Amino acid sequence: MNKAIVCALVIALVLPTAAMAATLYFAFESAGTAMRTPAYYTGALTWGADGTFSFTLDDTGWPDSTDQQVRWDHIFNTYFIMNYDGTPGSEGWKGEIDGWYVIELSNAQPGYNGTVSGEFRPQITLIDADADMVLDWWERSGENIIKGSFTIACDAGTGEMTDRRGGGSMQSNYMSFPFLPETDVMTSCTGSLNLEDCPVGTEASSWGRVKALYK
Repeated sequence: MNKAIVCALVIALVLPTAAMAATLYFAFESAGTAMRTPAYYTGALTWGADGTFSFTLDDTGWPDSTDQQVRWDHIFNTYFIMNYDGTPGSEGWKGEIDGWYVIELSNAQPGYNGTVSGEFRPQITLIDADADMVLDWWERSGENIIKGSFTIACDAGTGEMTDRRGGGSMQSNYMSFPFLPETDVMTSCTGSLNLEDCPVGTEASSWGRVKALYK
């Protein structure tokens, strides 16, 4: 038997399947509030697919909603106050808060119909509109910015996303922190999903099966 043919058979049996990479772009609107436990936001997709995009900020250890000012002071002092950007034209505070997300998709392009969930890490910018290094109440409740990134693990999906991995991002230029009973409504949100096939595991018996063919 030609050794080159045997080698080709071995390669075919043990190498992972080539990854199929693709990107889905979508838009959505979201409503929720960080001033209530859980700090939860959810909304319907408005473009790119049908479905929902939801995320929760990790509010472990935050004061409850009984006193809104106390809760807000904790959020601002924990994540924002030490991160002031004084660049002219970009004045504001930036904070990162861990969390989780869930995306449910249908009528999307092939390979994306299903559900994924996992870790979510947003960076939130509170804009100092008057550049006085003081966060006024109207700035807190104004048009701030949120940019989030999320990861997708091989075992985190359902439907067509069952054996997919990758990551994604979202952004909205409308992020506010109004005190209850008001809630935050984010508009003009956009996002994307970058996915590829999960690797196919190598079977331990592959080499043994090949040798058995030529006994």
